[in-house]
Amino acid sequence: MLSEAPVRYQFDKGRVIVSTGGRCPVGCQYCYTYSPSFVGFPEREPGQVVADLRANAGKFQLVQLGYDTELFLPGKVDSTLQLMRGIAGMGKDISFATRMVLTPPTIDALADIYAGMRGNNSVLVAFESIIGYETARKFERNAPDPEERVKTVHRLHERGIPTFVYVRPLMPVVTDTEIARLFAETEGHCLGRIVGPMIYQREIAERLFGVTADERAVMPWALDQREWNVHLDKRIRSLMASRGAFFRSQDAVNFARLSIGLEARVWA
Repeated sequence: MLSEAPVRYQFDKGRVIVSTGGRCPVGCQYCYTYSPSFVGFPEREPGQVVADLRANAGKFQLVQLGYDTELFLPGKVDSTLQLMRGIAGMGKDISFATRMVLTPPTIDALADIYAGMRGNNSVLVAFESIIGYETARKFERNAPDPEERVKTVHRLHERGIPTFVYVRPLMPVVTDTEIARLFAETEGHCLGRIVGPMIYQREIAERLFGVTADERAVMPWALDQREWNVHLDKRIRSLMASRGAFFRSQDAVNFARLSIGLEARVWA
């Protein structure tokens, strides 16, 4: 049984997507959480989230954190690390996404968590979100500079934490020059990159970029299961083919597992 207090646990093909709650103050102009139809939740205590996950442990092999909230805001780091420590003993993989610059003490704590997980044949995978340089400064005005986020990628990798650059959403305003620079500056300092579409409910793409949706689809994390607009940048396939980028985050997690000699999970 899940606790009755509002929180999102979206089970999808061997993974659970967890909203830790609260409003993200980063203010990315393209973000789907600014859709009028998006359903958010109050923040939850780490212990309650862990208890809920333990009660449903047979439903998933991967816990994915931080897709509609920012886990490493000042004042939230300790509770995030507490949450990860609680999940780490379950023998499940953990991935997290962030736009923040992680401090050396935070990276040390993550490395300690990962060291403990290795004994359970599980991995901790970091996704540092960097959509570009000038584009990030324009559309993510409350986020740290992308150059500092690149340094976080380097530091996580140096501590042995499987790290990927999260280049999503890949938007038409992100230039080829930005993409080439980002790939060059993270080459050899991460396990790979994840590229993906822009997903939105209101007409964000039309308003900001003058493009229309390529398709409509139900997103696995969408609580109400209504269809969302999806814009597929034409460069996604070429980056996957020529640069080995991943489209699905769970496939990146499996790549991290294989890189240290663990078997890949099966995402049914």
